[in-house]
Amino acid sequence: MNEGCQRVKAQNVIERYIDEKLSVQEAEAFEKHYLGCSNCFSALELTHAEALRLVAKRSAVSVPEAGRFAGKRTVWQWALGSSIAVVLLVLVLVRPWSVPTDLPRQSSALPAALPDSAVLEQMAILDPASPPPRQIRGSETADGLLRFQEGIQAYAAENYTNAIARFSEALRLNPGHRPSVFYLGMACLVSGHNDDAIQQLSSLISPDSPYVEDSHWYMAQAYLKKRDAAKAKTELQEVVKLNDVRSTQAQAMLDRIEKAGF
Repeated sequence: MNEGCQRVKAQNVIERYIDEKLSVQEAEAFEKHYLGCSNCFSALELTHAEALRLVAKRSAVSVPEAGRFAGKRTVWQWALGSSIAVVLLVLVLVRPWSVPTDLPRQSSALPAALPDSAVLEQMAILDPASPPPRQIRGSETADGLLRFQEGIQAYAAENYTNAIARFSEALRLNPGHRPSVFYLGMACLVSGHNDDAIQQLSSLISPDSPYVEDSHWYMAQAYLKKRDAAKAKTELQEVVKLNDVRSTQAQAMLDRIEKAGF
């Protein structure tokens, strides 16, 4: 660890950079340093991932019973259901003779219905990961980082087609840039390109990756959108084993998939 890296660590420069608590001069000096220092760039990457996980932890909610967009029954739905029940009761009580009595008796045992794979799509929770907590200043010094920042701006504006193009270009210029890989996977996922999302996110699953939990989680959502319960369960089980931010949510989703018969 050289003197510059020691100063970065001793003065909590990375955390202050993420929180935008450095002066313009200090931020520019750090950017000049980390663009040429793989150790500090990796540490910045990790801190960024942790910031995302804190956002996910604050926004995590219990898994809805019928998918992300399911809600409670409205008053008119209850009223409609009650009205139908009343009408049916009146018909039975007032006109009992209208029910034929000479029909052959049928077995009361109904064949077990196969689970409808369409319900898997409804279970998927597509909560796009938040953009990085701060923009990267000084990115004009590196074309790859500039394309990444343009991708983030498009991603934040929900222009996912443009974001995919920008992140792809960022990776062409800067192969292996994990934030670009992660957000490319996310842009593919929320725009319905599930196989592409899985391809990108699966490449982030390694012991030294700060994106392991999020990659497993979002791959599970992609598999649910593909109606592949077995692979979705495998990814969710990996999230549970990590025992981290999303483990409770993953277990709840596993329970729902099992309850649905998959």
